[in-house]
Amino acid sequence: MGLNGVMKENVESYQKKIKILVRQLIEGEKELVIWGSGENGIKFKRFCGAIHIPVKFFCDNNEDLWGKTKTGIPIISPEELAHMKNSVVLISFPSQQVVNEVAAQIEQMGGAFEYYFDDNLFYLLQNTVYNRLDTALEIIVSMYKAVMDNEYLHMPILSPRLVTSRCNLKCKDCILRIPYLKDHRDEEPELIFADLDRTLELVDLIKTLEVCGGETFLYRKLIPFLEKAKTYSHIFNICVITNGTIIPEEAVFDAMKESNIVLKISDYGDISNRIAELEEKCGEKGIPCFVQDCSWFDLSPKENLNYSKEQLQELFDGCNIKDCCIRNWDGIIYRCGFQKVWEEKGLLSDFDSIRKDGIDLKDRTNDSELKKRLREYLSTTVPFEICKYCSGNTKPVPRAIQL
Repeated sequence: MGLNGVMKENVESYQKKIKILVRQLIEGEKELVIWGSGENGIKFKRFCGAIHIPVKFFCDNNEDLWGKTKTGIPIISPEELAHMKNSVVLISFPSQQVVNEVAAQIEQMGGAFEYYFDDNLFYLLQNTVYNRLDTALEIIVSMYKAVMDNEYLHMPILSPRLVTSRCNLKCKDCILRIPYLKDHRDEEPELIFADLDRTLELVDLIKTLEVCGGETFLYRKLIPFLEKAKTYSHIFNICVITNGTIIPEEAVFDAMKESNIVLKISDYGDISNRIAELEEKCGEKGIPCFVQDCSWFDLSPKENLNYSKEQLQELFDGCNIKDCCIRNWDGIIYRCGFQKVWEEKGLLSDFDSIRKDGIDLKDRTNDSELKKRLREYLSTTVPFEICKYCSGNTKPVPRAIQL
């Protein structure tokens, strides 16, 4: 976390001050107040959540906002702030001129609190205001890791169990084999959140939580699910995936707006015929959305591929799935999300050798050791057993051919 006045002291004492401040905020010795409850302030609140620093209040000069809340955080007046003790104020404006004006106002208030803003924080906020959130997240996480002696563990992406296996399409080459299921049903939110809670006991941050089906907009409990998911401060983004064929009810859009939820629309060509409407609706509600032009491949398992060690390593190194398809299925983390699918559908004759690929989070014997194993698993460059049955992204197939 950047501190002002760094030029007045040497780097060593500056770094020491950062560590002390962050630990005080994490442990509750000091309370964090963000000055400015606008878009930048809300985004910065997300960054603070990502490194386990709770935000106590927003402070704003706009008296129409006093007493209200944003993202569950109360908004107070500068006068109320002036009477607070043990508070740290972060100024959330990207303009140096505005920062100087607020800093002058704070000094005139004479409150018993500290305020901070320097080049590091300015760089962070500049990336925030221009929506370069990946860069901004990297900055604040690197600061936090330095303070926490690199014990910080973040997961780039996590797909929990499917919220629903119901779908309005019957794609012949569905990678999750949805059309071939005997039973299509909605998942109970409690089971999904139980897995998520356990994951977050070991993982400090999930950068993106993917919510998918089936067709997500057919999930009957989607609204309460999203409302609950938004309360997790250590989930940076929630990515809701849809096939671009359904316009959900107004309440679904309301649940997604003014939050960390992003809508990802899979483009399956002509069959995804409501993409323009979805984009327009998201624009009206201020919901970030993007369209992904999906390429489809034959990712069904193959027996007797007989890779050499070098061929297997080459396959693993070229895989673009191993870091973007991490799944939690029934409390087990799989870095290759297809492992559980292949197993459940009986697509291989022997699964004993590949079951050891996953990390079983239900093991509560030693969380410290389990976290270490999980960190190694998420960063390993050694091919998994399941790779021996994969032909990689080598055989494209037509998108969304219907049965």
